[in-house]
Amino acid sequence: MSKFWRSRLWLVLLFSVTILTVSSFKAVAQTGSSIDKTEALEIFVNSLWLVVAGALVFFMNAGFGLLEAGSCSRKSLINVLAKNAVVFCIATLAFWFLGFSIMFGDPINSSDNQRYTCPVDSTANVDIDSYFGPINRPFQLPFPTLEIANGEIVDNGGANPLGFPEQGFSCLKEMWPNRSFASIFFFQLVFAGTAATIVSGAVVERVKFWAFFPFSFFLVLLIYPLVGHWVWGPMGWLSQGNFRDFAGSTVVHSVGGTAALVGAWLLGPRWTRFGYEPYNEIEEYDDLDNIINYRVPDDFKKELAVPHNLGFLTLGGLILWLGWIGFNGGSTPQLSFVPHIVATTLVASATGGIVAIGISQSPNLNPSLGTFINGILGGLVAITASSAYVDLLDALCIGVISAVIVVVGEQIILPWLKIDDPVGAIPVHLGCGGWGTLAVSLASTDSLLYKIESSQGGLLGAVQIFWAQLWGWLVICGVTAVATFTLWLLIGWIIFWWKSILTEGKIKLKNQGTKLGLFQKLFLWGRYGIRAPIIDEYVGSYSFFSDPQRDERVKQLQDHRFRD
Repeated sequence: MSKFWRSRLWLVLLFSVTILTVSSFKAVAQTGSSIDKTEALEIFVNSLWLVVAGALVFFMNAGFGLLEAGSCSRKSLINVLAKNAVVFCIATLAFWFLGFSIMFGDPINSSDNQRYTCPVDSTANVDIDSYFGPINRPFQLPFPTLEIANGEIVDNGGANPLGFPEQGFSCLKEMWPNRSFASIFFFQLVFAGTAATIVSGAVVERVKFWAFFPFSFFLVLLIYPLVGHWVWGPMGWLSQGNFRDFAGSTVVHSVGGTAALVGAWLLGPRWTRFGYEPYNEIEEYDDLDNIINYRVPDDFKKELAVPHNLGFLTLGGLILWLGWIGFNGGSTPQLSFVPHIVATTLVASATGGIVAIGISQSPNLNPSLGTFINGILGGLVAITASSAYVDLLDALCIGVISAVIVVVGEQIILPWLKIDDPVGAIPVHLGCGGWGTLAVSLASTDSLLYKIESSQGGLLGAVQIFWAQLWGWLVICGVTAVATFTLWLLIGWIIFWWKSILTEGKIKLKNQGTKLGLFQKLFLWGRYGIRAPIIDEYVGSYSFFSDPQRDERVKQLQDHRFRD
């Protein structure tokens, strides 16, 4: 084949695909079927876009993993990557077992405790405020009856072209019209997985794997779907009160950021960060009942202070940026709004990155590459609540303020509070998630589809919307904080009891019999139940993962042990 024809081969292929596509649409239009042809085409296109958008969000797991791995020390790579991979396995099972039903199942009215199906009888004259969906056993997926056979649309039976379960999700079908049930479940599942993954970065390098595992399971099983139902579920009580969160600045990011803040605070900083010394709080014993006490190796502080791979960090940020196109773009039931949503998302994120670099040039601040990447991510988080509601100028303003929150939170507030957050997850997801939720009050009134109604107009209307947003954000973050703190403590107490009592007291609280109050004991039991031992924190890999360098690093730490 000549160079001329090789260079134009792609044109021939494109022309052939176009002809085949037009021919198939013609066949669809000419075929008789028990389902409307336009509706059938909408089902195919809408469901396909939801799967593609969900795949982009799923790919964000790679972004989180690379961002976290690049921000931490090299010796922790096995723990970091394993934790980021296992969290989606956990989220999948938890969301299927119960979480999806609680979040998107048909509403249970808080006033009469009755379960309603859609469409709700208008003559019933009932104001429905739902706090949770039905607590059902794991649902089964019926096979959809709609297919394309020989270029024609065929609805085999016509009873269930979208593959919805027989009961429990009638309102979801109205909320997401002309989409298969499986595509909706997949899209919402990757959101749930994202909420759990956010926590991972803030607790990295010091949390026990077997503490993070059950925490992620119950976060996705109960906590995330419960507050998600209030906002996104059928007739959730916060959405009925005019609270709006388009794609999850509160439901996903503030929930994940709150859980991350609670976990990082309860765990304490990594060894040597902010002068933290675990041996001031605990005593560890070896098999001969000798107290274990290690000096800090010379290389340890250096490894904690410097991200080990800026390439990983940057690539992770770019993957997350790409994934956000699906995150926000897939959240609208109207495909015509996707370009607008993507445009506002990109403007806010680009502004966040540029302004973050500018602000961090101020004296006493550190203009690092990580701050730049987090500025982009902060803009993405902030625009998530309002990307369908605001115009491009509003998106730019949202990005500017999100950059301020990222820089101030990461370089001033967290160090002042002595909260160790290696990847900056707390200011990015909690701080910018809160700002993005409040920024919904900037919403334009020009949109035909996304418009927030208020009883007042002008400035009073904006204040009314702002108050609804603030109240809803505080309620969700407050409930999440209490629930996750309780969950972390319960997991910590169980593990501490298991390690301390069943292994004959190899770890004890220092001065626990004399100087510690009950609350302090409970807090420290929880901390050292979920916190990795000093040897695992230094070595950087858990003993149940194969790591050829683990034995060498263990020996290095043993050489720094004080001898009694």
